[in-house]
Amino acid sequence: MEFIKQHKKAILIILCILILIAVMICSYIGYYFYQQSKIDIKSERTFYIETEEQDLSKIATDWINQYVGQYMQKYVPRTEKIKSIEIKNVEVLEEENQYVQIDFELKTAKKESDYFLENEWGIYEENHILSCQWVLKFLLREENQISKYFVTARMKPVEYQIQQYKESGQAEAEQQQFQFENKKYYEDKEKQCTYKIENEKIYVTYDNSNTWKEVETNGIDFRDSSKKYKLTDNLYTISEEVTAIMNMDNQMIYSKDKGKTWELKEYKGEGNPMYLQFLNANTGYLVEVVDAALGGERFIEILKTQDGGETWTSVGNGPNENGSIRDGAQFKMFDENVGFLVNPVSAGEKAILYKTTDGMKTFSEVQIPAQTLEDTTLNLNWQDVYDTPEMPYINENNELILVVGQGSDGDYNGGTKAAYKSNDMGDTWTFIEEYIPEPEEWEG
Repeated sequence: MEFIKQHKKAILIILCILILIAVMICSYIGYYFYQQSKIDIKSERTFYIETEEQDLSKIATDWINQYVGQYMQKYVPRTEKIKSIEIKNVEVLEEENQYVQIDFELKTAKKESDYFLENEWGIYEENHILSCQWVLKFLLREENQISKYFVTARMKPVEYQIQQYKESGQAEAEQQQFQFENKKYYEDKEKQCTYKIENEKIYVTYDNSNTWKEVETNGIDFRDSSKKYKLTDNLYTISEEVTAIMNMDNQMIYSKDKGKTWELKEYKGEGNPMYLQFLNANTGYLVEVVDAALGGERFIEILKTQDGGETWTSVGNGPNENGSIRDGAQFKMFDENVGFLVNPVSAGEKAILYKTTDGMKTFSEVQIPAQTLEDTTLNLNWQDVYDTPEMPYINENNELILVVGQGSDGDYNGGTKAAYKSNDMGDTWTFIEEYIPEPEEWEG
């Protein structure tokens, strides 16, 4: 107390100074926000410049400098503030329609501001410089003898190229030719053996639909839950060596002489059949779902027969230790040892392609070589776009073909797919190209 009495005056002075500083800070903050509220940054559609310049490249240069200049004002928020601009290149793409491409770099106040990324200005390089490539379409308006240049469209160079391609009238013709060429190249040679159902009867063909033979069902019911005759997907093998068709009750009809005679066979399993494949008249694989969980998780058992389906032996439970896969998974064996499993997309997870080399006892994930996307402004990598591998197959050149799609939500380059090939049964893959899917693929 004695100390306070002796220094009372000094303490009061210090308190007054602190209060004054606080008032000054609050006043400055208030003034700062007031100045911010007065800033009016116009959008690219409403911003314009007045000029008597006739050179479109110079007009574009002036426009971009003045437009960006809005973000260089003193009180612009730090997340939106630009420190400097450097124009790298200006190219007039169409003089008549007034399209100009401008390549420029920006140094932003915040090293990597979400504002510029979310508004698709460009991408940040390693040095935190924002690299931008804009194609602008200008519009001249004469008002009171004053020339005003507005921008009616801003797009990425790749978007401009696509637009020009479509408008040129060549896109449809070239796409049809491209599809025609790829239709033969990517054709699965196994599709020559298939089936059809007419008048509640099953027919099979072994010569690409030239001739059909009626199937003797031996009284087995092949109707689905709606009482329609339909073979369950992945529960049949149709080949010149063996034809086997199973229903959901584990009842199977079997022929090893191209449909001349048929046998009835039943597997007394505890699960529901998910996949059936015979490699030859003796060797076959059967995948059964023995349990299920929420979210499309299925627990499986994999069985193998070596006597044409008379007896089955368990060989494994898939790629995961708990025996789980996702609903809709696909299997395919190419010989008694080598095969693949496609585990489809699930919420928050990617689709995975697995390979087995020991007859489905064990599986390993296939590493698909990534490429570089043409459009570098998307902030995506190859695997972000092409994330849905399909089941590999053998083409007419006896190459193993793998197609990787974009999934149901993909729209990059109009929904293209990526094709790979392998000459060592999937140990290594070589990228072929991106291509436009066939119309029947679009229609499912």
